[in-house]
Amino acid sequence: MSFSNAILGIVHSMAHKTGKIFSIPHGCANAIYLPVAIRFNAEAAGGKYADAAKRLGLKGNNTQERVDSLIDFIIDLNKALNIPLTLKEFGVNETDFLANLDGISESSVSDPCTGTNPRKISVAQMKELFKEAYYGMA
Repeated sequence: MSFSNAILGIVHSMAHKTGKIFSIPHGCANAIYLPVAIRFNAEAAGGKYADAAKRLGLKGNNTQERVDSLIDFIIDLNKALNIPLTLKEFGVNETDFLANLDGISESSVSDPCTGTNPRKISVAQMKELFKEAYYGMA
């Protein structure tokens, strides 16, 4: 019931479309995509992320610093839990990734969870997020 009423956004959209194709467990995929999605969504929801960071006691003197602290916190948590940080680290073959990139990007944008994302996203932007999730965030 909670998932039916929740605002899940692009993290779940991305995980829905790649889990089966690349054999990634849903929770692991969500953990890989979360830092990438927060950075993308911060343009529209930075204040909410900054508030979450503040409530977690993370450092930062302004919204951007707190968003960055939250992203770092999630990355550190993933490391502590031995969750791969990228699709490449998970073991997704680069040839397979690139062969599926257009399809997963298009289907992720059209996933119902994308409609509740705080920031609109195009297929081209989704492709860039998937590349960040594969190769690592710059």
